[in-house]
Amino acid sequence: MAETYDIAKAVEAQKEYCKEYAANHPEDWVSKFMAEGRGFAPVSGVCWCCHQNIYTKEGYVTINRRRTERKTEGISVERARRELTTGCPFCYRSYVD
Repeated sequence: MAETYDIAKAVEAQKEYCKEYAANHPEDWVSKFMAEGRGFAPVSGVCWCCHQNIYTKEGYVTINRRRTERKTEGISVERARRELTTGCPFCYRSYVD
């Protein structure tokens, strides 16, 4: 099955995942704000470090805030729906810090 890349749908999928996670893990320390649909990833999807949208189909690998010529995949709608986004797929910045 092909992955779908749509920023608005991926943002919404991540919000729903966070709400489900909070409902299933009320003892977890992050459940309080995840119940509101807020996870670790930027709400807009734009990385604070490299300024690329993490939910796009592809972006440039960025090392030490310098863009390389190498491209890599972003986070698909399906991936946002099944796992918690904790970092940027392009510059590898952690959003959990």
